[in-house]
Formats: sequence, C-alpha cells, structure tokens
Amino acid sequence: MFFSSNLDASSESGEEDEDEEEEEEGEEEGEATAASLASDNLLTLEIERKQQVSDRLHPELWFNEYKQGNDGPVCRCSNDDRKFGIRHQMFYGEKSISPCDKWNNNAGRLFHYRITLTPETNFVLKEPTVITYDDHDYIFEGFSVLSHVSLANVNDCIVVYHNIDYAIGLEEETPLEHYTIEELDLLQQYLLIDVCELYDIQWQPLNNNNNISTCTCYHFFPRFARILPDNGKELLHPAEQIQYFLKHLKPLMPNDLYLRCKSMSVDAWDKYVSKVQGSIVWFPKHRPAAIRLDQLDRENSSYPVIVHFGIRPAVLSIQYNQEYRQAYKSYLKVFFLLKNRTPTDEDKANLRDKEQRLKQIVAKHAEQLKREIVANCRIRNTVYGDRKQLFRPITKRGVSTLFKIMAKKAKTCEHISEITNYERLEFLGDALLELLVSIHLFFLFPQFDEGRLSTFRVGLIQNHFFTSLARNLCLQHFIIYNHGPDLCSHSALNHALANSFEALMGAIYLDGGLAIVDKILSKILFYQDKQLTDIWNNLQAYPLKIQYPNSDRHLIEQVPLLKQLTKFEQDIGVEFQHIRMLAQAFCTRPIPQNDLTIEDNERLEFLGDTVLNFVVSDYLYRHFPEHHEGHLSLLRSCTVSNPTQAVIYDELGMQVYVDYVREQLRITTPKLFEKSLKAKADVFEAFIAALFIDQGLESIYAFCRATIFPRLQDFISTQHWNDPKSNLQHCCLALRDPNDRNPPLPEYRVLKSIGSSNNVQYKVGVFFRKQRLSVGIGRSIHDAEMTAAKNALEQHAQMFPLLNYQKSVLASSNHHHHHNSKRRIATTVNKNENNRQQPFSLRNVKTRGDVSSMIITSAKVTS
Repeated sequence: MFFSSNLDASSESGEEDEDEEEEEEGEEEGEATAASLASDNLLTLEIERKQQVSDRLHPELWFNEYKQGNDGPVCRCSNDDRKFGIRHQMFYGEKSISPCDKWNNNAGRLFHYRITLTPETNFVLKEPTVITYDDHDYIFEGFSVLSHVSLANVNDCIVVYHNIDYAIGLEEETPLEHYTIEELDLLQQYLLIDVCELYDIQWQPLNNNNNISTCTCYHFFPRFARILPDNGKELLHPAEQIQYFLKHLKPLMPNDLYLRCKSMSVDAWDKYVSKVQGSIVWFPKHRPAAIRLDQLDRENSSYPVIVHFGIRPAVLSIQYNQEYRQAYKSYLKVFFLLKNRTPTDEDKANLRDKEQRLKQIVAKHAEQLKREIVANCRIRNTVYGDRKQLFRPITKRGVSTLFKIMAKKAKTCEHISEITNYERLEFLGDALLELLVSIHLFFLFPQFDEGRLSTFRVGLIQNHFFTSLARNLCLQHFIIYNHGPDLCSHSALNHALANSFEALMGAIYLDGGLAIVDKILSKILFYQDKQLTDIWNNLQAYPLKIQYPNSDRHLIEQVPLLKQLTKFEQDIGVEFQHIRMLAQAFCTRPIPQNDLTIEDNERLEFLGDTVLNFVVSDYLYRHFPEHHEGHLSLLRSCTVSNPTQAVIYDELGMQVYVDYVREQLRITTPKLFEKSLKAKADVFEAFIAALFIDQGLESIYAFCRATIFPRLQDFISTQHWNDPKSNLQHCCLALRDPNDRNPPLPEYRVLKSIGSSNNVQYKVGVFFRKQRLSVGIGRSIHDAEMTAAKNALEQHAQMFPLLNYQKSVLASSNHHHHHNSKRRIATTVNKNENNRQQPFSLRNVKTRGDVSSMIITSAKVTS
C-alpha cells in the first residue's frame, strides 16, 4: 500500500542517532570494563532478537523501536539519573502547557514558523508532491511548526551531512487560519508516528505531574503552498491534506496493472514507475511499516520488486563481523609498523599473509559485501561538499597526530578554536580554580607553611569536590552529555560534572574576568553562610604591607641590602612598591629571625607556582587553538618546568642577589644550592609571587611575554615537550613485532650509586631487547633515567626510524610557519606591530638592560 507523496522522508534503517582516590579509580575502570563487555553481549543479543521478528518487512531492513537502539536500550542509566538531564529529554524549568482548544486554531497563543534549510542541496526533488484543490495546485515545500513560546532568538542549527554544512533555521510567519489543533494532531500522528515511526520524539514536557493534562510543546505539519498574484502565499489547510492522503492510499500494483505489467512496453513501464518513484510505500503492522520507493524492478521476479536504497546499519555490516575485524586490525598493525622501519623479507612475507587472509574473508562474505555496496548507493545523485570537512582538528589520538599537532607554532593573536567540546575550557578552568584557591589560602592562613597550604589546596580542587559544587549549581540538568552504554554509569556522570564545572569557570573568566569568577566561586562555596563569604572575600593584607601600606622604599637608604636590590630592579625594568617583597623572595631556608623579611620565601613558592601555571595556561589557550587539552598540558609542563625556570634564573642573574641576601642575613643554605635546578626554580617562583602581590597579575603577563612565551617556539622546534623517556618509549614501540601482544619496552636499571648519602649520584642503564643502549648519571634516579634515555636516542638514532618521521613533521611545520610569517610581515603596515610579533629570546640578549626594555615595552602594549 502506498500514498503518492514525494515528501523527502523515510523510515530508513538505523536508530536516532578521576576521582583522586586509587580505590575510586579502580572502581571506575572496573565499571568501564564491565560496561564494554555488557555492550558487546547486548549488541549480539539485540541483533539476534531483531532478526527473529516475524513481521519484518525484509531481512536486510532495520526498523525503529521505542527507546531502543541498534545495540539495545538507548538508556541504561539508573532510575535516579533518568529523572534529569537533557539526554533524557528533561529540560530544567520546563513547565506543563495548558492544553489547546482542540476545535480551535488558538491563533492568539501560538507562534507560526517555517522550518528553513540552506543550502537545499540533496533535499529538493525535481517533482515534489502537488495537491490540487479548488482548481489550484498546492506544492509541497517543507514543514511548519507552531510553538507555544516565541522562538525568535533561537540560533540556526548547523548540521554536517555529506561534508556540507546545512543551516536549519526558523522564519516567523503570520498566524494560520482555517484549521483546528485536532486536525494538526491527527496529521502529525499519521505522518510522523504511524508512517515514519519517529517514536522517540518527546512531544510533551516531562517535568510535570503525570496527573496534569498538558499540550504538546510543538505542532508540526507539512506545508503545501501556492503563490498568490500579489506574491503572497496560501497554505493548504490540514483537513484537505488528510483527505488527500486517505484518498490516495491505494495498492501500489492494482490487479489489472499486475496482469499486464510484463507485457507493457519499456516506455509505458518507465512512465508508470516515474509517477511512483520517491513515494512512501506503506505496509501496516510490519517492521518497518513504510519505506521510500526508489525503483520498481519487473525483470527478475514474477511480481514487481520494490527497490529501496538506504544506508545499511553499521551493526549489520561486514565491519562488525568478528573474524573480519580481527583480520583487518592485524593487517593494519603490520602495515603501519612497517612504515616506521625498513621492512625485511620476513616482514614483507608477513604482510602478504595478512593481506591474503583478509582477501579470503572478504571473498567468503562477497555476497554480503555486494549488498552493502549497492545498499549504500542512492537513486538520486548525491552532491558532496568540501572534503576538508573530514580533516577538521577533532582527532587527538595516535603518535602521528600527536607530532603533527605539537609541531604547530603559536598564533600571533587570539584565535577561535574549532574544537567544539569543553576540554580546552576545562584545561583553563582547572588552572584558574587552582589559582583562586591558592590565593585565598595564602592570605587567609598566614601561619600555615607550604606543606599545609598544599594539603588544603588538594582537598579543595579534587574532582569529587567539584562534582558536589556542580550539583549545587544543578549542572546535571544542563550539560550536553553523550549517551551510550559506557557512559550511563554514575561515576562517568560525576566525572563529566566535575569537568563541566571547571569548563564553566573558564568560560566565565573569558567573558567577565578573574574578579567575576572569584565572586561567583565564593557564592557557590558559602551560599548559605554570609559570615564565611565575607571572610573569603575580605582578604587580609600581606604582613610586609601592613607595616607600610603605601610603600617601604624609604628604607632603601637605611638598609644596604635593599639598596643592593635596586640594581636588580634596574636590570629587569620593574620597581617594587614594597621592595622588602623582593628581599623576601631571595630568602632561602633556613632563615634567622629578622624584622626585614620576617620569614623566608617558602610560602611565596606555593603562590608563585600557581600564578605562573595560570598565566601560561591562559596564554596557551588563547594562542594554540588547534591543540587539545593533552597537547596544551604537554606544552605547559615544559614551559613551567624546573629546567626552564632555572635557565631564566641564571639569565636574570638572580644567583648574585640570592648570595648577597644569604650573606647579609647569615643564612646557612647548603653549598650545593647553585647546582640544584629545584632550588633555582623555587626562588624564581617566589619572585613571581612577590611581583604578583606587589603589582598584580598584569605585571606577571608582561614579565612572561619578555622571558617565557618567546621560548615556546624553541620548545616546539626542539620537541622539548617530548621528554627523552617518553620519546624512547615511542621509538621502541614502533619496532615491536605485530604478533606480540606484550611488546618489549625500554628497561631502566640502577647500576651504581656514587657519593655520600647527602651528595649521592646515580648511574642508570637503559636496556632494550636485553641490550644496553646507554647509561646516564644524575642526582636522582629520575634524572639519571632521563639522561640515559637522551643518550640512547643520540647514540642509536639510526636504530629508530620514528625519529626521522618526527624531523620531517617539524621541517614541514617550520616551512609552513616561515611562509606564513613572510606573507604576514609583507602585508603588515604597522611597524610597531611587526616588532612586537618578532620572536624574542633572552639567550640572544647581551645585557640585562635589554630585558628591562622588553618588559617595559610589553607592559605598554598590554595597557
């Protein structure tokens, strides 16, 4: 049975589409593993169940079921979790809608919109359905929707289909006349539910009492329109549409036509087929009940065969055949491994065997593969868009992708990222929250040392605490959260909530600034306690500022130590209002009691670490739009690492002033201090904190623009982000045997320890495949392992083809960056802007006066 309607709709196959504690992490991993196994079992059972349905229209056609997907139930959440969330079609604050008058058009309370689609490529038929009424032809032109609320501020919805960006929008039109809500509901039920089987659309609000009657949120109906002489439009009312559909509900092949279809000429048969082609064929009580008729074939059957072209469900394709999947995975493993090394004759034979095995399986399932190829073709010529849509920066897995992304240089100005999920905002929000918590702990508890402050901070920035704050904000009602068999566990939801809270804070910071985030955070933490809120917001002044609130620079002439520090101020171009802050930053442990600095720089290290971490995170977020969270973390780690801070420490000549302060205050610091990267980094972090307390965050940005950010280009060019141990492991994995499920990894063994207990050095060897590659010496086992790995990569470079691939990626990126830089400089008119964009490195600075001018210039540009 069919009705001759070329509506572009079909019921084709397919369905609609850490915690910090180790025990909790183990539970999450166990839940994920169990969910994966359960998913595989459910998939097999679901396919078998659907294949055994007695009233299936055809074995190769899938069908829709209420709240069911191709792999089983769409939702496997707990009963409590099903009570909220957009993924459960529960919209926070949605209220019941008083029912419309069924026998009235309710024009005074409904808003009429036409649903638009641009471009219309692939969605416009050459011969759309035409309904003749009152001697006028009404042509099908899409759908309209009636809403109980205004949708004027709703943005267009962007959908990518066949690599084409489609924009689905709404155009407001005048209210309809000559119809009733009952007619619309009947038409909607008939077309969208009975025919197209759109069972899972939630028509009514769910956040209401089931005992209260409510109207549907929207009323949809097809538009059949004719053009009026004054360029207006007249829509055919729903009653006539229903009458047309019922009147044209007739057998596809009447008996008389069936008896003579074999004897019909080719032209006569093609003429008949062209009339019904694209129509919806309906067979009630079968699954699916309706399909689109794409062709009628009378050649190879006693009765004409309906041909339907559609997309075969992935779960039914050969790709889900376990034998095929294992063979294809084994083949790809060998193929890509051989790309990273020179293949031997044995390797080539192994690849040929894998390829031959794959061909045998494909030949075994040739008939199924043939059906898939035919099924995935359409009778209409599909137009494809720009293939670049396939290469948007959304993929982040794999060693090749890692090196390609990490080879990209920083943008000269802020860029919008095409990565649409919240993971980059989560990266920024995590550093932001750590900064705010550290600032408040630092000023609220001046009696706490660095260790106690760190303990409190860890408790306040854990995921389970952020989850609690997210639930206080009811974020579980608003997050757009993937719904799948492995994402329905309670722990997965909690982890998503914690990440969403961090992302939300990051977004608020980008929109309103740091002060707004601080106020919001205090309200979230202590929204029921005004006293605690006041304590959190009203921070005490720093002890060195309490004695002299405005400035203490009048002490310079009285204290030789402070007078000596003014030379350092002149070197870096920064003048402290409270110069004793700078003196305290250079006071290393242990320190005798004194009235000048009061305490050592230990607490300043705690604050400076998070301040520097946040400033670098903010810069990376804004200037590396193609990097995912993991890539940004790698760049940040190398940028704020101890070696990097120690290099800047030496370049700025801090050691001279640390020694002078130690001499003046009689500090008994161990003599090995100048050889310790950690000690140098601690002083540098204390200096950052002192500068932050004295002059604010903008001065830290200016200082970093002069001393830290220009180094990123060198870090990327030298792959400084890829530490030697990680790089050696990547190179060794590229040499693994494809058939070995437990590939050998580099092993590190302590060969010897040299020196006394307080001045020990370790000698570590790195071994691979029972062969010692190299040795390394360091003051800790970790440092010795790093040195050993670095030496192994340098001494055995010819052994690791992956190193050549890394160099080629860097060379390609450098060439592209150099070409873009030349073009940008050639087209830039503002000379000052050009100078600002040129790379700067303290390694090329001959005098520290150049550092001063750079910091001053950066501060002026910012202001």
